[in-house]
Amino acid sequence: LHGVVLWRRTAGDARARPGAGIGIDNAEQAKIRYLLGYVRGGLIDVRERRRLPVRLRVAYTAQKGRRVNFTRDLNEEGAFVRTAEMLEIGAATMLLISPPGGDYRPVEVAATVTRQHVQGGDRGVGVRFDFRDEQERARWGAFVHKLESDYLEGKLSDDVLL
Repeated sequence: LHGVVLWRRTAGDARARPGAGIGIDNAEQAKIRYLLGYVRGGLIDVRERRRLPVRLRVAYTAQKGRRVNFTRDLNEEGAFVRTAEMLEIGAATMLLISPPGGDYRPVEVAATVTRQHVQGGDRGVGVRFDFRDEQERARWGAFVHKLESDYLEGKLSDDVLL
């Protein structure tokens, strides 16, 4: 996490121990939400599972042809894809998600658009993955868990982290 030291107390007393106050950069909010969700048992709020805040390359077909954008976050059931060109809610699409580094091949997964977000600079669509069978669901789940493990261990490059 990136931040600024706001205050520092080098010596303690009976009322306060030594310590520091850190102001976390606003750009780090996705990481904070992820950590809070992880501590709460994987739930960020009552409507969804925890989301892994990673920026992965995504290729897909839109109305005006093939597009390449990036995820804002993902989990075992879906992802948020940043895009200026909105896909219609209910539209089916195929996503080709490129994992970070050279350890994995791109993963193709069918998805349905479940929401659009057009406010502010964070425009995009939320998608729910449509797995063909339990084997495909399990393979995707293993990929997400490996990505999450790498995230928690600090193994992901800075260009993937939000």
